[in-house]
Amino acid sequence: TQVNPMVDIYCNGGAFLGVDMDYAILAEVMRDNIIKPNDFIPIQFSDGSRGAVRKKSINGFCESQEEL
Repeated sequence: TQVNPMVDIYCNGGAFLGVDMDYAILAEVMRDNIIKPNDFIPIQFSDGSRGAVRKKSINGFCESQEEL
């Protein structure tokens, strides 16, 4: 069984997103002032589909693992 590290993102309105992103990268994006609160952060889901979430809409995030 292979394990894929992921990040679970908790957003405004109760949305919960499991994304294929390294925790350290998202942590840096959230700390960084280059990406403004109204800017969108591109994300990729484990199935390969893509989307974006507004930076200020993220309430929290944690590292998780998905078994492949």
